[in-house]
Amino acid sequence: MGHFEHSTSWAEAAGVLLVFEVTSTNPHKDRGPKRRGCAAAGIPCYLLVDRSEGMVTLFTNPEGADYITRSRVPFGKPLDLPAPFSFTLDTASLR
Repeated sequence: MGHFEHSTSWAEAAGVLLVFEVTSTNPHKDRGPKRRGCAAAGIPCYLLVDRSEGMVTLFTNPEGADYITRSRVPFGKPLDLPAPFSFTLDTASLR
């Protein structure tokens, strides 16, 4: 029996520090509703790799139904992640 076999489609967000999302064929959901859902759940960081825009965006500091801080870089530029990650994300291979 698999770990998620009897799980519901939603999981508790407690303990989740970062959600990593790569835009799908419907990037509108990834850029808006999914981001706001993560903020509303209190997840500290939402990292979005936007394939159609060629950008990586880190949303932090959730407040209510959205994030109040955004750091955005084009593919190929480094992106600093906050504690507890505390490293620079190399996006060079995304170009």
